[in-house]
Amino acid sequence: MVFSASSTVDPTDQTTLATMIPVTDQASGLAYRGMSGYRNRPSRPIQLRGAASYISGAHSVKVGFNHTSGPTFNHQFTNAAGLAYRFNNGVPNQITEFAYPFDFEVDLDHSLGIFAQDKWTVNHFTVMGGVRFDYLANSFAESKLGPTVLTPARNITFPSQSNLSLKDVTPAPGRRVRSLRERKDSVKGEP
Repeated sequence: MVFSASSTVDPTDQTTLATMIPVTDQASGLAYRGMSGYRNRPSRPIQLRGAASYISGAHSVKVGFNHTSGPTFNHQFTNAAGLAYRFNNGVPNQITEFAYPFDFEVDLDHSLGIFAQDKWTVNHFTVMGGVRFDYLANSFAESKLGPTVLTPARNITFPSQSNLSLKDVTPAPGRRVRSLRERKDSVKGEP
């Protein structure tokens, strides 16, 4: 059976975190005195969406798009000592050291979808068609890993770089012929 306790410590309060080295008991699964790592992850997405339709009796057209972009900032940190303990029935058996804090940024450059669909009906025959274009691209801003308590000489810089760039086109053809029964029901006025 696994038990868990939550902390009411504000993870952004560095003075409280300085005294709270987290412990996980291996035998019971109980975690107490804080967490081994914290993360602030604010994001600022920009979302746009639009669609338009044209309907005239037997013909209809619909087009539209959706687009999301924006950065997500990640700040990973732990207690000031950079440590976590593991116990087994109250007896210490492992120490984990963390080289926190570090920061990085992931940019969602484009999450774009554009679609168009068309429908024609003549007598009892309907022809439908559509197409959707999807584009996803993201990148990483330059990030630096500076010195910490356990890595005082660390000074690493990762240059900005592109990551994913995916494109896809999805067709959606279709047709429909109303059956004789459907035609009879519509003449009688039944749904």
